[in-house]
Amino acid sequence: DIAKRWITARSGHGVGKTSVMSVIAIHFLWCFPGAQIGMTANSEQQVEDIFMKEFYVWRSKLPEFMQNSMIQTADHIQMEDDKDWFLRAQVARPEKPEALAGLHGSYVLIIVDEASGVADKVFEVMKGALTGENFIVGYWSNPTRNEGEFYQSNKEGSSYTRLKFSSRESPIVKLGYIQKMEEDYPSNGAQHSDEVKIRVDGEFAGVNEMDDKGWMPLFANLN
Repeated sequence: DIAKRWITARSGHGVGKTSVMSVIAIHFLWCFPGAQIGMTANSEQQVEDIFMKEFYVWRSKLPEFMQNSMIQTADHIQMEDDKDWFLRAQVARPEKPEALAGLHGSYVLIIVDEASGVADKVFEVMKGALTGENFIVGYWSNPTRNEGEFYQSNKEGSSYTRLKFSSRESPIVKLGYIQKMEEDYPSNGAQHSDEVKIRVDGEFAGVNEMDDKGWMPLFANLN
């Protein structure tokens, strides 16, 4: 049994988070017969052109008999001709938040890519649909927004397992990328610029100036 696990991961660019999500999804499908996976993001490009494309790349590395057991469409992977054993990838929109609803298998995996840009309504629907005893929920994103579900999940004291991956520590990120970012968005004294914090260090910007509700002062250091 995997019980109930909540994971949130923030990162800089280029650390390979889409590859990791794809490998986890393939592993979950094969290790838990009858598994149901719901994957979502805030845009069709992120779902179809990035995640599903990366999934197919890693699927192609499997032995042929494993590849043949996966029936593919643009947004759906069905296993072993079993309609209740699948991965479903759909865009999450505020006006249509059901992308992660309807998953009721014995083993459920939720993957939310670019979670910082996904509307809170989508997460509310997802949580209401998680009625089983064995599920894993994983949020993955650059920390682009200082409000919402992804931001709250990364706050100290949250019930989530909190992970962070910096571009500086990734062996697949070219040094030139970090240097270019620091040149284009120079630091302010000892502090990195907001763009470098978000895109390189995997850090939320301006958190030190925020109050407990996520508000930042319009004016500061005034009498």
